[in-house]
Amino acid sequence: MQGAPSYPAEVRLLARGYYLQGSSYNEVARLVKQQYPKARCNAETIRRWATKEGWDEPRLAVQRTVDERQRSNAEEILERHKALYQLMIEKGEKGLRTKGNVPRTASEAGGLLDTGIKGQRTTLRDLVSLSFIKVVLQVIAEEVPDEATRRRIALRFRELSESGALQGGDF
Repeated sequence: MQGAPSYPAEVRLLARGYYLQGSSYNEVARLVKQQYPKARCNAETIRRWATKEGWDEPRLAVQRTVDERQRSNAEEILERHKALYQLMIEKGEKGLRTKGNVPRTASEAGGLLDTGIKGQRTTLRDLVSLSFIKVVLQVIAEEVPDEATRRRIALRFRELSESGALQGGDF
């Protein structure tokens, strides 16, 4: 009977790094094999290493940090939008009160009012969308136990956000 294979430290460190980033045992084994094709480690080997070497505690700490950053980023974006909205209101009021910007006709006044209301609606809709996304991310963080799945969901939200698909209440 052959003894258990011995793995170089760099293979174990690479596996640990992928595991701490939230990859599953199967994903870690696949990723390690990509870089070290001769390493004959599988998901069970990764699980054994994680259990024996106590990888779960730092992994949870990393995930808590990532979750907190995502919540913090969402809150920061929401606060920036609120501040911009307030600034728009203040500048609009100031502009209407100066003599040079007083509407000359009822039609012009109606146009200014319509533009202001549309801007307000758009901004409020975006604020509601961001609030909703924040709540959804919180629910996902609490209800989805698999870190790899949570990471994939977070990446999808980021992609949707960057593409503009989450703007204007389109979801």
